[in-house]
Amino acid sequence: MTIQRPQISSLELPHLDQVFQMESGYVLDFSDRTISSFFAEELNVDIYDPHYSRNGTSKAKRLRCFLQSVDPGVAARALRRLWTHREENRRAGNHDEWAPVSVKKLFELIERLERGAPRLDAIERFSGETSLDELVASIERDIGANKPQVALDRLHTYCMKKFSHLLRLRGETVGQILQSTEAEQESAADLGENHEVNGRDFRAVQQHPKQRIVGA
Repeated sequence: MTIQRPQISSLELPHLDQVFQMESGYVLDFSDRTISSFFAEELNVDIYDPHYSRNGTSKAKRLRCFLQSVDPGVAARALRRLWTHREENRRAGNHDEWAPVSVKKLFELIERLERGAPRLDAIERFSGETSLDELVASIERDIGANKPQVALDRLHTYCMKKFSHLLRLRGETVGQILQSTEAEQESAADLGENHEVNGRDFRAVQQHPKQRIVGA
């Protein structure tokens, strides 16, 4: 029996607790409302989805479950967003860094997670269309929210847009490509019929060579 290794090890979790002040079940200065808004706005995630309360309903337990459930890239992005929020508050309050060792471990963890994340650099913004920018942003959000099926549907739309864009660069249209393809199919069909006729004639010569010569 194979035991699946957790995405974040039991040795790494205490460092997250230190950095984000999660020891007592809280997460930094977040209330239930503000942490819900934070995840919705920053990551397009419903942190109060029952899926993330399997190990308990406190904010810290939800966050730990979320980090272990999503793909590595999403987990890394969430940790970076949380770090930014933490640092803004710490500097605004003029507080000294309270967990320097754990901060170092946090960024080692983030780098490891990002190495295992899927690459999105192939999804380029190949034109200045507003609709394209919104489409690419939606794909990235869906992947970030661990919604592969929704992202795949949008990716199909993206591929069609990219195909049309490449055709325009060549001075062609989808209609022209379809007409050319149909013409090639018809030509191939005609060629196949000719081969079939020639094949019958050749077999006839093999079977009745004298009749073929006399007939000629």
